[in-house]
Amino acid sequence: MLEKIKFEKFTAFDRLDINLSPGVNIFLGENGTGKTHILKAAYAACDIAKNKGGFAEKINNVFYPSGKQIGRLVKRSPVSSKGSLEVVRRLAGGKEAVLRLSMSNHTTKPDKAMVSGSTKAWIEHPM
Repeated sequence: MLEKIKFEKFTAFDRLDINLSPGVNIFLGENGTGKTHILKAAYAACDIAKNKGGFAEKINNVFYPSGKQIGRLVKRSPVSSKGSLEVVRRLAGGKEAVLRLSMSNHTTKPDKAMVSGSTKAWIEHPM
């Protein structure tokens, strides 16, 4: 089960920490506030376990930034900046698994973004 999604300077968000509830979660808000971005992040994290793919590549394919340059997902600012996305889930047995993607706005390709955390555990235990 997904427990938390955290954005820092990623797409529409300066900083957002979402603690997810067991069962159904409902996201309400005005158009353009990032509701779909939350769902895309959750989908990408869940799908890499199923398809054994890379998190950065999946995020790039799901969000499809201009020119397929993953760094364009970093929230715009007048100076160079870094952004990140973190997804936390609870594995069977209660162990926590964290998946984190970090990059700068200059990162052009998914394989140049930094993926860290419990990647192996995440992939070995599909949802």
